[in-house]
Amino acid sequence: MIQARKPSSSRIYYRTWKAYFRWCESNRLPPMVFSLPSLLAFLQAGLDSGLALSSLKGQVAALSILFQKTLASRPQVKTFFQGVAHVVPPYRAPVEAWDLNLVLDVLKVSPFEPLREIPLSALSWKVAFLVAITSIRRVSELAALSCRPPFLVIHQDKVVFRPPPSFLPKVVSTFHLNEDIVLPSFCPAPTHPLERSLNKLDLVRAVRIYLDRTSTFRKTDSFFVIPDGTRRGQPASKATIARWIRMAILEAYQVKNRVPPPGIKAHSTRAVGASWAVHHRASALQLCKAATWSSIHTFAKFYKVHTYASADASLGRRILQAAVESILLVPVDSYTHDILLEKPLDKSFDFINICGENSFYVDHFSSPEFCTTSARSLVAYYNDGAVPCGCHAEGSTNPVCNPFGGQCTCRPNIIGRTCSRCATGYYGFPHCRSCTCGHRLCDEITGKCICPPQTVKPMCEVCEQHTFSYHPLLGCEGCNCSSTGVIQPLRPECDSTSGQCRSLPASGPGVSALTEQAERRRREDGGAGKMERRPAAGTRTGAELQSSGMALHSVWSRAVWFHSWFASGCQK
Repeated sequence: MIQARKPSSSRIYYRTWKAYFRWCESNRLPPMVFSLPSLLAFLQAGLDSGLALSSLKGQVAALSILFQKTLASRPQVKTFFQGVAHVVPPYRAPVEAWDLNLVLDVLKVSPFEPLREIPLSALSWKVAFLVAITSIRRVSELAALSCRPPFLVIHQDKVVFRPPPSFLPKVVSTFHLNEDIVLPSFCPAPTHPLERSLNKLDLVRAVRIYLDRTSTFRKTDSFFVIPDGTRRGQPASKATIARWIRMAILEAYQVKNRVPPPGIKAHSTRAVGASWAVHHRASALQLCKAATWSSIHTFAKFYKVHTYASADASLGRRILQAAVESILLVPVDSYTHDILLEKPLDKSFDFINICGENSFYVDHFSSPEFCTTSARSLVAYYNDGAVPCGCHAEGSTNPVCNPFGGQCTCRPNIIGRTCSRCATGYYGFPHCRSCTCGHRLCDEITGKCICPPQTVKPMCEVCEQHTFSYHPLLGCEGCNCSSTGVIQPLRPECDSTSGQCRSLPASGPGVSALTEQAERRRREDGGAGKMERRPAAGTRTGAELQSSGMALHSVWSRAVWFHSWFASGCQK
């Protein structure tokens, strides 16, 4: 009689009896005298304290044992439970607690691969998770698995675990005691990169490697063993295996830089695995057999899924199909490995039409997303990958640069993409100081004043003979007067400001012997007497050097190169 209930059930019943006795004592009621109003008042107190409907039903079951009465079938108790269902509906979130696709994707790469080289702790996490998700069994059943024949048989296409005689499931029946756990292979003979990637989820491969790596220190027949510490080689408890499953999920989210949902439990693998199996059209019979449910009503009631038409496929393999984004059906006579290769996609004309305005200048904030993405891809291809920021430790405020263009954040009076030069008018990097040369430039290293071209030293503020239009940065321009049209051919001077040569009277009224360059600039400037000096082609100011977009401008303007690159389909 004592062994009729499992120890866990006895502990739950004992806690309920203890809570009921305390409640009777506080209300001055005899605890061992059954009273239906007292029972309903006790249940109401539990509901007010936040207990769920399932917890209240558990209390009724415990008190039924205490009073040796079938309390749940009484009309008043049934009515009470109906009212609880309306007041506090047993709501269950319709979406999965965590992303199975994300976890399976990470299990195929580091830190969970290669299996023969990763730490034993990571290997234990991965194997425990794969066994749990593909078998949709309870952790208590996983802890009872054995590594010895005939309780473990490894076939070429599957792994079969048989429950040992010492194990008692949650429900002790012939069905639950004798149900095997069958784990599938997955792409067992890979020949293509995609198949080799999916093969890393193969249970046959994972079980073989796990047994091989733990064989040297294994001290038990239990399949799961402690990988390190003082209990190394000893059987892993239910709590340890549950922790391994949770760690596999949490580690996957950390690798993907995602925040894991709160309250992840190992038992959730039953809900997630079963839901994905049904999503991939596993039959109700397969589902009940794998999860040891006596009826599909158990699954439908507690997991809220719809059954689909049955299909002849392994349940575990259908769960692992969550890692496959799509399935392409091809007649066997037409199949080649080239079908799985990505075809080049020519986007060059789209780039020219959408992003060609303003000489292919792409602004991170105002340009279309297609242009910014394409520009980033072009630069990555041109540089054979991402380029390090390279921010100067003393010239920048931090080592992180703008991901679009790579411009570092410069300190005051410092310019350049990597913040490695003094701004125009300053010298002495990295402690850039203002030049003391008036309107002239100075050497960016020594600070020595620089005389602009064709000026009179040492002040360098006046144009030399036969030059005009002084500029503190660009210097002066040659007069270039025509020898046949000036008054003094041997001394062809011009106006030092406008560049007007002293022309002969025969040149006619209003006709000037200006230089060809001066005439052209006068026409461009609308005939103004004093011409504005512009920096020579290729000269950049400090503000321009600080623009992150300028570093990309020379690349974007190569339209022909764009076309050849896009046509190759190498958009990264």
